[in-house]
Amino acid sequence: MKKEKDREETGYTYMGMGYCNEHMVCMSVGYSLDYCVKKAMQFEIASMGRVKFESVNEYSGKIGESEKHGSWSREAVSGYIKTFLHNEYL
Repeated sequence: MKKEKDREETGYTYMGMGYCNEHMVCMSVGYSLDYCVKKAMQFEIASMGRVKFESVNEYSGKIGESEKHGSWSREAVSGYIKTFLHNEYL
């Protein structure tokens, strides 16, 4: 299975985070940063802006035993967002 292979290669899980009614929510989960951003952007578009993508968190380890390794703002992943919008709408 490709997802398991991706997870084994990177060792990380990425969570796309956003705001909905002033509450932080998880919008997407992926084994690669670009997939996580793509799914978060699809969520934002489908919600017609009611849920706003804000950042991506990077975790390693098994569920329940994971450690946060990093976090990137929407601005920091803007290249992935531009690629998604280009591929999706052009």
